[in-house]
Amino acid sequence: MSIELALKRLGYTREWLELCVLSKSALLDQYSEILTSEDQNAEHYRCGTFAQFVKHKNHVTDLELNQILALKDNGPDECDLKVDRMLALIRADILTDIQVERLASEKEALEAPIQKLYLRTMLFKKISKLGLEACFEEVQSTKDSSVHEFVLGRSDLKPDHVRWLSEYGSNKKIRNVAGQLAASKRFRAST
Repeated sequence: MSIELALKRLGYTREWLELCVLSKSALLDQYSEILTSEDQNAEHYRCGTFAQFVKHKNHVTDLELNQILALKDNGPDECDLKVDRMLALIRADILTDIQVERLASEKEALEAPIQKLYLRTMLFKKISKLGLEACFEEVQSTKDSSVHEFVLGRSDLKPDHVRWLSEYGSNKKIRNVAGQLAASKRFRAST
């Protein structure tokens, strides 16, 4: 089987192999599979390959990050999965703070799914470093239910935070949980 033919059919470039995101044997296996599979969407294979790559990483170097961001999709599907790769990197929590900020400099970071996840991730990191009290105004300014849920699980949650979340939390579940916490002995005793 031809490596070049497999790369072209599945939408990979040689850089995928050079960066070891994909091995030659995995490429040839995928090529054999796509020839007989009901799933003829090459982007599904690329997406799965990158997800497996990230799953086995616990960090990436700055050079690797730059190379990952430079990866191209070259498939017959004409799907550019760079945004998906960026989201996978952020979700995997394998990037340093500086690397997460580096992602923000990419034009694709202006797109809604990345921008929201980026802002959430940076706020989580800031809260973890500085504490909830120092960041609570930022928590109040967001309507992100994931941020509000994260805050409810914090050990440095205070009665004022719980009261605010019970009234202004981003959804009914968060308001209910915060209301129950506000009524609990832990938070009533400290008011």
